[in-house]
Amino acid sequence: MENWCWEPDALAFISGHYETGEPLPKELLDKMLAAKNYQAAMFILRQLEFGLFDFRLHARV
Repeated sequence: MENWCWEPDALAFISGHYETGEPLPKELLDKMLAAKNYQAAMFILRQLEFGLFDFRLHARV
């Protein structure tokens, strides 16, 4: 659900300078979109670690 804001049109619509309303430059929007998934594997690895810890914590031994 939260991924709607990463659509280029939506990101351009909701972003901009808070006082002037000037939109972000296209180059910056492109860089933000390119960096969105940077180190996504680290997030998945962290979630897997949480799951393994949970299994060990609640496993019947």
